[in-house]
Amino acid sequence: MIIFFDHSPFINDESIHAWISSLLLTANDLLNKESDMHSEYAGMGTTIVICYMDGKNTYISHVGDSRAYLYSDTLKQITTDDTFVNELLKRGIINQEEASHHPKRNVLVQAIGIKEALRVSFYKIEEDYRAILLCSDGLYNSLSSQQIEDILKEDESVNHKTERLIQSANEFGGLDNIGVLLIEKGES
Repeated sequence: MIIFFDHSPFINDESIHAWISSLLLTANDLLNKESDMHSEYAGMGTTIVICYMDGKNTYISHVGDSRAYLYSDTLKQITTDDTFVNELLKRGIINQEEASHHPKRNVLVQAIGIKEALRVSFYKIEEDYRAILLCSDGLYNSLSSQQIEDILKEDESVNHKTERLIQSANEFGGLDNIGVLLIEKGES
């Protein structure tokens, strides 16, 4: 979903963070109520990544393993996956090579729909970029960073690049849902 405001209703970074957190906490509560009311939804959850741009600044929030990347000449991951394996990496229990093949690499420790308290990430982007890529794990688990960069470097429209990312991810695995939103920065 994309929401446009004629004028930013927020007065500072904290109000943006509070608004995004409120949205995600409300979604979490609604999903929990549904799973409490319908046993077939027990354990149901989802991941999310959000980008808010006010003309001057860019803000990213996420829960789970959907990601946000900045693209200039290279791809830079902004979000940190809320996964069991990433927790092991942070603690130095395993290394990056072990993480890439770990049997529990897709086990989430944070998701919309969990019963525990949500920790909503919040990033203010203060560096220049050409594009922002928001995506689900279906994209980055099917394509390498280099493959994604090669598509983003193409001299094509945003729609064409988005279609190519999804098509390529399907060709190279496509074992999970592939959600992609590419936002290119306009010329000033």
